[in-house]
Amino acid sequence: DGWRGGNNIEIVGNTIIGANHMGIDTYAKQSSIHENVISYVAVIELLNQAGMGCPTDSSGGVCTEDGDGIRLKVDKSADSGHSNAVYRNLIFGIGYNGIDVFGSGNTFTNNRIIEACYSKGDCGAVRTFGGNSLSDTPVYNLTFQGNMLFNTIGNTDGCHTTYSAPFGFGLYIDHYSKDIVSTGNTITGSTSHGILYQDSTGQITNNTLYDNASGSAYAAQIALTGAPTFVSPMSGNVMYSLKTTAWTLSAADADRMANSNGNYFFNPYLPQHINVSGAKTLAEWQTFSGQDSNSVENWFQQSLGDDPLSTIFYNIFDTTTQIDLGGTQYLDLDQNPVVGTLILAPYTSQILIDNGPAALTLFNISPSLMAVADAADFTLTLTGAGFTENSIVRWNGADRPTTFVSATTLTAEISATDVDEVGSFSVTVYDPGPPEEETGAVMFWVVEEVWEVWLPVVGR
Repeated sequence: DGWRGGNNIEIVGNTIIGANHMGIDTYAKQSSIHENVISYVAVIELLNQAGMGCPTDSSGGVCTEDGDGIRLKVDKSADSGHSNAVYRNLIFGIGYNGIDVFGSGNTFTNNRIIEACYSKGDCGAVRTFGGNSLSDTPVYNLTFQGNMLFNTIGNTDGCHTTYSAPFGFGLYIDHYSKDIVSTGNTITGSTSHGILYQDSTGQITNNTLYDNASGSAYAAQIALTGAPTFVSPMSGNVMYSLKTTAWTLSAADADRMANSNGNYFFNPYLPQHINVSGAKTLAEWQTFSGQDSNSVENWFQQSLGDDPLSTIFYNIFDTTTQIDLGGTQYLDLDQNPVVGTLILAPYTSQILIDNGPAALTLFNISPSLMAVADAADFTLTLTGAGFTENSIVRWNGADRPTTFVSATTLTAEISATDVDEVGSFSVTVYDPGPPEEETGAVMFWVVEEVWEVWLPVVGR
């Protein structure tokens, strides 16, 4: 009874390279799989004599799932494949599914899956595959949160003589998977749908989907198909398409979802980019469905062949990262300006729109305070936006020797005579252009004395 499953197993910190069949294959329950690196599983050019899977004759059994990065399999559903935590794994160059799920109650968090479906098609960075109906499916109550799923290929090359479009999904929620929560994931570059719920139910919230449906067939950032499919809520998602064959949302009909709101529907190349009972703009979809009253559509259009104005920035690491935006002024999807630097929390992303060169702006200086008794030559560091190699730092209106570091950073040499008396001194950045510009001032303070305050440490 459940003899195939173990429990309280920890699979951590392993590096698995070039496996023929699977990276990690388990029937475990109540276990954890984390911080493993799994790469080049079932990649055609690396296969040895054993091949990708079982033999091709009738004795071989079923080989469909060979090539998975991680497979969570079920024998008896009460005793195997459930209540596992799979997190912070790096999985790339995988022949079939990055993660393949057949059980219940599992969580998948902060996994990075790059170039899954390298050797096969009709698969995903993540796939779930249930039973024969929602009422008796072994696949239910799964959560996918904060995963980064990039460039799922869905390779259809082979010996056949006809062409088949690449067929790779980001999140492939399939075949009667019930109550599947997909939240906060970043999914880019899937050749087919970014997220597909097919004959399945659950929630889709706060995901960022960018340039999925990147293959040659019509597909969508989010697709809902099959009569049992129902998603609620579907909110806070960014669906950003870059092709005329890429829908933002595609559904069999409007009854496949409820509580759809606060979403971003962007396809600058296709005005009617929502495919539900015919192609629709966001306004037409709102009228038709009564949903998405607070959702947003792209405010600009682009011509076919134009380079995208959009860029997706992402952080696939465990620590917060700061990205230098250089000399470009961006807009977020609510048209708020973003210049200088972009700070991203771990396992998050943001899409920004190029709004041209950044205006010359000075944010802050370091240091900004000095005691008069400490007067000496020093280097002043300035951060801002729109700096060029011609930018000049001015101290109380007088030019100072300036070094260009980047479009967001300058340094200037300040002499001891600039700070040998108490007072405040204006620091600006001047650029001769064109156009000729000068920033507003940030003040540098020279004071009689700089006090240090020490707080007592109290233990209780």
